[in-house]
Amino acid sequence: MKTHPKTKSDNKTLKAFGFGVGRDILCYMKQTHKTKLYISLYCVVVVVALWALWTVYAPSKHPVEGSENKFDVHYALSLKPPFIYKYYLYEPYKFDQNKEYPLVVMLHGASRHMKGAYHASSYEVQKRYPMFVLVPVAPPLTVWASPHSVLPQSYSLAKSATSKIIRQYPIDEKRIYVTGYSLGGAGTFGMLYHYPDLFAAAIPLCGYWSEDMKDYRKMAETDAVIKIHHGTRDQYIDYQKSKEAYYSLRTLRANVEMISHNKMNHNIWDKVYKEMEFWEWLNAQSKP
Repeated sequence: MKTHPKTKSDNKTLKAFGFGVGRDILCYMKQTHKTKLYISLYCVVVVVALWALWTVYAPSKHPVEGSENKFDVHYALSLKPPFIYKYYLYEPYKFDQNKEYPLVVMLHGASRHMKGAYHASSYEVQKRYPMFVLVPVAPPLTVWASPHSVLPQSYSLAKSATSKIIRQYPIDEKRIYVTGYSLGGAGTFGMLYHYPDLFAAAIPLCGYWSEDMKDYRKMAETDAVIKIHHGTRDQYIDYQKSKEAYYSLRTLRANVEMISHNKMNHNIWDKVYKEMEFWEWLNAQSKP
């Protein structure tokens, strides 16, 4: 079969065809990349929106069950996903705008329930120690604070709620306290770690922070009094973890005390928060 040599015009045609196909492929790839980018952004927006709705409307146990009528629920916006959070606030017994009051920040556990708030807002406690009680709510799928968790951390939301209360109400800034149990116990350590100059006292119950002593250094340098509580038969968080935290803090010369609840399991909060001694000691703490 006879073949004809390619002419210059043939070569130009082939090159033009090649450039045209290449250009079309490149345009298609750019369009596909943009489409994927738009789809990804859309998915992110949808996920965050659903997360925000879940934060606000998720059916769950009331965090201050038994005290629903005493606490006002508040919603606030945040720059951090899911961009909205809520908190519950109790105003002191016989609240007087011309007086300053202590503020206790109470961090719930994984159940999103803060049983201590029931006692903090009780007539018996408030009559003797009137104070503001703040119960922030961590958004779903988050923890308060942890140096190990891969989940998002909500300690900054608890701090935002605390700052709002300080701005809006007559708070004695020398008497701001933080306490919590289980997930909130770790959060109590975390709040003290991230905001070491904010609190006069920190009381973590059955919580855990870290095995590394350097993670306690910031806590030890504060004026806050630290009182750690843990049940010796805790089936969820090893009692020895709190002992390690105590020894690390004591080695660093922190003002720390350890209360061991003999033969008690994880739920020591029922006992600790119910005792009037707890509230008496807490209200006596003040920054220099």
